[in-house]
Amino acid sequence: MAKKIRDGFSQTVRTDYLDKNEYPASLNYIYSVETGVKSLRGKLTRLVSMCPRTWIVLVGYSQGATVVGDTIDIYSTQLSSTVKARIKAAILLGDPRFRANQSYSAGTYDRTRSGAYPRPAGAFGGMASRVRSYCNRLDMFCQNNLFGGSAAEQAHGDYAKYASAAFTFAKSRY
Repeated sequence: MAKKIRDGFSQTVRTDYLDKNEYPASLNYIYSVETGVKSLRGKLTRLVSMCPRTWIVLVGYSQGATVVGDTIDIYSTQLSSTVKARIKAAILLGDPRFRANQSYSAGTYDRTRSGAYPRPAGAFGGMASRVRSYCNRLDMFCQNNLFGGSAAEQAHGDYAKYASAAFTFAKSRY
């Protein structure tokens, strides 16, 4: 997904990822997310310090979406106003902290179901207009459908279909 978004821009775009030392993406969910948030916050701060005119689009899938969301979430972590100003879009895919019926909620999700660990309403504050959180109906994590079997697993793996919409959203933020 990140590559499809990056490749859609006509200007030079650099792609960066958190490596396994910065974000372990492990079954130890709390540790993994906390480590990822700390690493992403540091990476963003360094990037904006070194390249103060750069624009940032964040993309995260599943637990990675939680890392991206928690990094910009006003209740979880505080980024400087300088860094926040450089973040033009955040794309969350299959986020276990998905919250239904928010201005940034998107996808085929069941409007009556939020994720396994939904974030509070208003969690993105003034950044909400820069966020798109895609969730598929039946998804095992963003719809809290952990016992949904193969349909839930299939729904959780079916986010490439939003690449065009995610790119259009990110591009509209510039």
